[in-house]
Amino acid sequence: MNVMFSLMHKTRVTVLLVSFVIASLPSVVLAKVGSRTVEAIGYGQTVQKAIDRALISGITQVNGAAMASRARSSMSSNTVSDGGTSSSQTAKYFQETIEKRTKGVVKSFEILSQQKASLGLYNVKLSIVIATYEQSAQLKRLRIAVLPLSIDAAADNPQTAQRAGMQFSRGLENYLTQTRRFAVLDRSFLEDQNKELNLLKSDGVATEELARLGNRVGTDFIVVGALEEASSRVESTKMVSTGQIIKTPKIKMRVAYRVLDVASTQIKFASTSKGMRESGSLDTLAGVLSSEAGQKILNAIMPIYVLGISGNKLTVGQGGDTLKEGANFSLMRLGEEIRDPYTGESLGQMESKVGTVAVESVQAKTAIVKIVKLGIPQDQLFSSDFIIRPMKSKTTPIAQKKLSDLEDRLDKEFNDDEKDKDKW
Repeated sequence: MNVMFSLMHKTRVTVLLVSFVIASLPSVVLAKVGSRTVEAIGYGQTVQKAIDRALISGITQVNGAAMASRARSSMSSNTVSDGGTSSSQTAKYFQETIEKRTKGVVKSFEILSQQKASLGLYNVKLSIVIATYEQSAQLKRLRIAVLPLSIDAAADNPQTAQRAGMQFSRGLENYLTQTRRFAVLDRSFLEDQNKELNLLKSDGVATEELARLGNRVGTDFIVVGALEEASSRVESTKMVSTGQIIKTPKIKMRVAYRVLDVASTQIKFASTSKGMRESGSLDTLAGVLSSEAGQKILNAIMPIYVLGISGNKLTVGQGGDTLKEGANFSLMRLGEEIRDPYTGESLGQMESKVGTVAVESVQAKTAIVKIVKLGIPQDQLFSSDFIIRPMKSKTTPIAQKKLSDLEDRLDKEFNDDEKDKDKW
């Protein structure tokens, strides 16, 4: 008895745990095979054949010709025969067995009307409940895909450059996904996806699973780019006084990228991410640059909005790995829309900085930021729309000169001829 109780208790706990996990999953996994009701008309020499054709017509409306063809084959193979002559089944028996015969494609149907037309043909009108694939609600977001980078022919080591480019693309995909602003479509593992979809067409797979076919969607934007530099080497310097040789790692990477509108090929955004390190690895640098590129793309297309206000804390509509606790942002008030005087094109809204905020805590979809400095009365936070943007660091004239010199040095490093190849 105790053993039985223990097993029942464990089973109950397991069921509750599984139910909790399923309920806790994000909406992205809720894309599933559901159902849809349609009406269809069919003609045939018998009522059964007329119903068959109406069912196939309904399946075609919902899931397309591929699934309809598979269902037609399944229904034909299940027709009762006697000595090579098909036996007519009663409408009642046909109604009871139709779900089994179509392997779940047709969940149920109702005969709305039935009559014998001209030339001895039967005419039926059905209301049919058909299995269909319900797409994730996240596909309603702006769709974007990151394509593999092209590798500049001048790259010193093609294999190293290829790996670095892959790390950058994957990092950018991860960043854009974490923002929860886009429906990020994969373009790197299409071969694996095709294998899985082909499996659905094979024998032994429930016909209703074919509802998953034909649901690929196009993208609104694609991110394309070129890896112009990716190198990791050690430079040796000999000290004149002691003759000691000092070895310094030098890791460099530069990526030029664009965001293109697929329909018009218009360039929506273009930039270059570059960096140089004297420690770490090329993979680490690729991750840093991909996050930088993701932040630039996000702020250009969809800046982070303030969603709610509670005291001196604001809730913003972004979270995940894209925001770090302690990071500072500028609080911007949105104003009137501005337009290009020549083209009449909207250039967005006027923005004015009204304060500074710091990220206090980060959740999966949102974050809490604390007001560090506010240049307007706090009650005005309720009267306008606000966004936050990454802060541009302030520098003194001397620091600015050093920064400018560093930029010049970095550009020189990237554009330097291969005269120092012997240092590799």
